[in-house]
Amino acid sequence: MQKKKQHKSGLRVTGVIIPAKWDGLGSVIGVSIQTHDEKIYLVEPNFKGPDLLKFTREMVSADGDIREDLDGKTLISVREYEIVSRQAAEKQPRG
Repeated sequence: MQKKKQHKSGLRVTGVIIPAKWDGLGSVIGVSIQTHDEKIYLVEPNFKGPDLLKFTREMVSADGDIREDLDGKTLISVREYEIVSRQAAEKQPRG
């Protein structure tokens, strides 16, 4: 039995941009957005998604279409975004 994909349009996600995929040389080629409640949204490499590569470890508020793939991963096609704060990950308290 095949899983049904879920899709939601026009939603906003706010969180820290983190590396999610690397090339053979170790350069970041894909990112995801991790929210305060630890949900992870893999950023699809379409629309404005590739722009987010240069903002790794910064807080972003992104609008886009969210869907779940057949493996259960949550993906976002970013249509618009705003960098909320610089170096957000470095400002987090460390244990």
